[in-house]
Amino acid sequence: MEEQEFQTLYEATARPIHAYVLGVTGQKDVADDVLQEAYFRFFLHQPAGMPADEARRYLFRIATNLLRDRWRARRD
Repeated sequence: MEEQEFQTLYEATARPIHAYVLGVTGQKDVADDVLQEAYFRFFLHQPAGMPADEARRYLFRIATNLLRDRWRARRD
């Protein structure tokens, strides 16, 4: 993914993903961490040529999975 494509995707998706995680956790620092990790994982593993709407869903799925991982880790 080219830098401009990533920037456009980030600008379109970062606020809604952050708001989602913040709404679930109620903790800004957790929302910040999950958002950063979600984009990092997306950037490492995103399939080439993924349409923007699929990328948005994929980012939300990554964020949700990161939240699940945090909840599991706290239970153990």
